[in-house]
Amino acid sequence: MSPPILLTHVCRRWREIALSSPLLWTRISVRVPEDIGHSQSSRSGAFLFFRRWLQLSSGAPLSIHLAGPQRLYNSQEEDVSDAFCGLYYQAVLQHSNHLRDFTVHIRHSPSYFQSESALPRSDSLRNLRIHSSSYWHFSDFLPFLSAATSPGLESVTLRLPRFEPIAQFDP
Repeated sequence: MSPPILLTHVCRRWREIALSSPLLWTRISVRVPEDIGHSQSSRSGAFLFFRRWLQLSSGAPLSIHLAGPQRLYNSQEEDVSDAFCGLYYQAVLQHSNHLRDFTVHIRHSPSYFQSESALPRSDSLRNLRIHSSSYWHFSDFLPFLSAATSPGLESVTLRLPRFEPIAQFDP
């Protein structure tokens, strides 16, 4: 259990204080479980918890680490994983105006990164990290390009095993 959650379990007064202290709720790390296709209720509960955490941050600078499952065994699990990660990503987008650090660690290039849901340019964004264990096409990065021009951005990290350009030109 994380420290902010522990504080809410001490007594009613501590719970009130913790829930009204946005700086306690500025860091969250979420890993989509590998058994993603098995329990809809646990997936829904985890997502509601994540959204509530973001709400409790109340505009304080956020540091978010979003990680997809490391292994999936069939295309149905992959589809469920993409949909679930997409929900988390959309929640992050709703709080992008106070996003300070954002790390995405995923196994493949998912469908939820599309240009219509691009991470916007933000004065608060300082660090953007994208990690993947499989190859991405250049167009997979397009949703992050606007964020990469944020004025306060200090670092952008891309960790990919293989990269394929959008087009090749023969001399």
